Amino acid sequence: MDSLREYTEALVDIDNKLLNCRHDSLEIREELLRSKKIFEQQAEDLTRKIAWITINVFSHVNYFLFFNFKTELIKISNRKNVVILSYYIVVFIVLFY
Repeated sequence: MDSLREYTEALVDIDNKLLNCRHDSLEIREELLRSKKIFEQQAEDLTRKIAWITINVFSHVNYFLFFNFKTELIKISNRKNVVILSYYIVVFIVLFY
């Protein structure tokens, strides 16, 4: 997360430098644009990695919750307690759909 923050700060810094750059210094402007493109690519790659990690972690947590919840539903249905079963079915639908 610190790297993403650093990339974002670098992009803001480059944008400020581009605004303050003289129009007659094309080499500096081109180098700033090239640097901006590199930081944008790195930030995008890092964002994808963070998203991938987040999705995988939460999908495993949801699977664990789903499995435990399903087990409890089976236990309750075996006891034939319709009120509690219907309550848990509603909670199950809200949580996992």
